[in-house]
This record gives sequence, structure tokens and C-alpha cells, in this order.
Amino acid sequence: MPFIFGNNCFNCRKQISLQQYADEESKVVTDDLIARWPGKSANDEGIEHPALYHMLDVAAVAEEILRSIKIDQAYRQKGLIDALVYLTALHDLGKLNDGFRSMLREGVFQGRRHWEITEIHLGNNANILEEILKPERDERLWPLISATAGHHGRPSKLTNVEMKRAEHRLNEQAREDALETIKGFSKLWPIGCPISIF
Repeated sequence: MPFIFGNNCFNCRKQISLQQYADEESKVVTDDLIARWPGKSANDEGIEHPALYHMLDVAAVAEEILRSIKIDQAYRQKGLIDALVYLTALHDLGKLNDGFRSMLREGVFQGRRHWEITEIHLGNNANILEEILKPERDERLWPLISATAGHHGRPSKLTNVEMKRAEHRLNEQAREDALETIKGFSKLWPIGCPISIF
């Protein structure tokens, strides 16, 4: 099934695969979840690009680039590419929040930037990410979270207190949808064993 990335059309096997999970327990691609969180402003026809589709678009490009470069076979076997693409897919998880949606749809101030909310969503689900990514040492997870969230060149500098305040402002739906996205995307890029460089 083709999907739109800019003005180009890609045949993304991951988007097709993601749709397989629509009827399973993760429900990460229900129409409600997709419609609930815009990722880009509406175009001239008034059509928004959903956040989940944007995240998959970026991950598809990253995957093509990573698979085309020379990477040691040992790292390929250990799932390094899948781990990197999975983290890339989560880069805009912070767009799953009321502030970002209101900014796009109503033009109001969003409060915390979406990359700061990405760090909060990922941090709130650090235990799940540890199970998925299987870092060799626990202290390696937070730099990965910061790198994923800081994709605009502005890593979050929120203090723990600021993170807690921002976390309390997230509604339950945003938290649930972030968790479902983290779990659902992990099925697309399964990481079978601990990644030693992590």
C-alpha cells in the first residue's frame, strides 16, 4: 500500500505490517488513534497528516538509508538496524498531546514543545523500552531517549521537577496512546537479543 512522503510515493512494508495489528491487542492503528493526533498541519485541501503516519514516513526513510550502508554483519544479526529505526519511529511521540494538537488545529500556544513531550512519554515508559531494546546496561537507556527526543537539535533540558509538572498536564488518552504506539511499533522492528553497543 503506497503512502505519501512529501511529493513522493513510497511502498512502505512497515505501514502495511502495522495495519495487521489493528485487530490485535495493541490496537495502535485504530482509526480513532490515527485521527486523534495530527502530525503536520492540514494541506490546502484541509487534510492533516497523522502523527503516526509521519513517524512511519521518517522511519521508512531511515530504514532505507541504514540498510543501504555498510554495517558489520554481526551488528545486523543483533538487530542494530531495527533498534535504530525503531527509535527513529518514536522521534515525534510527543505530538501525541493536546497542546500540539491545539496548536495545529486552533493556532494556540502549545506549552511544552513536542520533543520535550517525546522525552516525557519515553521516560514514562522506560521500563517497556528496556524490555524492547534490551540495553546491555541500564544507564544506556536515557541517552537513547534524549537522542530520540532531541531530533530538532534541541535536546530537552527539563529538570525532573519540570518533567513531572508537564507529565501531570498530559491527559490519560495521550499517555495510553503513547504506550500503545511504543508497543505497536516494537512489533514492526523486533529486537531479538541485547544490543551490545547499547
